[in-house]
Amino acid sequence: MKEEQELYELLLNSLDGSLSPEEAERLKSALAKSDSLRAERDELMRLRNTLKDTSYQFKPFFPARVMNEIEQLDTPSSLADYWLWAFRRVALPGLAILIFLILFTWLKDGSMSWDALTGVSSFEQEELLTEYFSSSIDYLTD
Repeated sequence: MKEEQELYELLLNSLDGSLSPEEAERLKSALAKSDSLRAERDELMRLRNTLKDTSYQFKPFFPARVMNEIEQLDTPSSLADYWLWAFRRVALPGLAILIFLILFTWLKDGSMSWDALTGVSSFEQEELLTEYFSSSIDYLTD
């Protein structure tokens, strides 16, 4: 099976004329021995000649029209389309990140309270003032 594949690759490379002398000799001896390989070579030659005689003509400005169609596929045309386009791009990753953060917080703190989610514990006004003034006094005394 591997031998047949190698011979087929040699046959394809021979159509381009890119065989070394050793490969050309190996292919020549294989063609002399195998009817199916000769039939395959004849079919490839017929196909090559058919395609060689065929010319392709595209309508004027074909590349420009194709590029314009590609740009139209991904570009929103109105403000509402833009917001919908942006939402589709951001919604799923944002939701995944939000779920990850909530799960992380729940596993870390064992709680789903607002304080745990924001990472800020509730402070009383007196605690804040005491903390602020004590740090200010320490700064002034140093």
